[in-house]
Amino acid sequence: MQLFKSIAIYDAKIPNDPALLAGHLAELKFYPPLESQTVSRGFVPVREEAGDALAVPFHGGLAFRFRQDEKILPAKVIAAEVQNRIDMIWNTDGRKPGKKEKAEIKDEVTCELAARALVTTKVDMVCYYHYESSTLIVPTSSSSAADNCMSLLIRAMGSIETTTLTALTVSEAKGGLTTRMRNYLADEDCGAFGIFEPCDEVQLETTDKSRKVGVKMDSLLNAQKGINEAIVSGMKVSAMGLHGHGIDFCLTEKFRLRNIVFPVVEGDEEESTWEVMATTQVAGIVQVIKDLVELLGRTGQDLDEGGIVPTEPIEGSTPGVSKAEEPSPNAEADAAGAGGAAGATEDYVFA
Repeated sequence: MQLFKSIAIYDAKIPNDPALLAGHLAELKFYPPLESQTVSRGFVPVREEAGDALAVPFHGGLAFRFRQDEKILPAKVIAAEVQNRIDMIWNTDGRKPGKKEKAEIKDEVTCELAARALVTTKVDMVCYYHYESSTLIVPTSSSSAADNCMSLLIRAMGSIETTTLTALTVSEAKGGLTTRMRNYLADEDCGAFGIFEPCDEVQLETTDKSRKVGVKMDSLLNAQKGINEAIVSGMKVSAMGLHGHGIDFCLTEKFRLRNIVFPVVEGDEEESTWEVMATTQVAGIVQVIKDLVELLGRTGQDLDEGGIVPTEPIEGSTPGVSKAEEPSPNAEADAAGAGGAAGATEDYVFA
């Protein structure tokens, strides 16, 4: 059983006591969106076996669960109804609504449609915190899902002065992925990636992210000329596959891990409980992160100092419910962990 395949990584200072953490999370417990609201976010019980506990321990850490529900409101449906009402004003009063009135019309339409819209769960993920390293693992490749989870956690932990959340990114000053890839292709034994072994995947993109090139092959050296030409032309390595500590993964320039594959452990299935899997997989990822930070360096921004702006609840509403907002056309893809920047992608596969 694999607990996560893609993760965002944070430094965190949160209580090591599950009961204490659960008490804070309870202040932002999940509730279904109200009639006039389109989105609801909050914390839910981690596992059925643990009852109503909002935070549960495993050896060396604890876990909590974040959920986000949205009402299905297609942007085209909202836009069509807004335009219909604007046309009615023109036909009735002979005038065109101004910018402010159009915004009010859109809010009115959104609230009316939300009252009868279907609700779907867009995000439901268990996050893992490692005590010794103060590492928080958020299992998603979606930036919006990770940001919303962290925003709510910051609000829940706001009364604790020692709370810090810092996003990690690869430090170019210490030699980012592009520099190390160039060195590796020039000399395979130069130790560009330390204990990690490059795998069969690398993604390059232009600075403006308008063009991407994905390369998959048995050996990166087989595509040495093509990768070097892409780098010389101004493209940079935005993600690449690595192997270390028995774990395969793809590291992005934003220090996020995706396509994680843990080694298959033979043994008694009865011993492969959730606690065992959480303990081993979190410990393995923490070791990978530690060595990656040592190798690549790190930069970051304290999320409670501008990196993330916590969502504001509607006045008089239940905690964790945000203001009415129109779901992004890509919301479903985000929730599924698709992520990715806009622009064409070219994939090359080498045998």
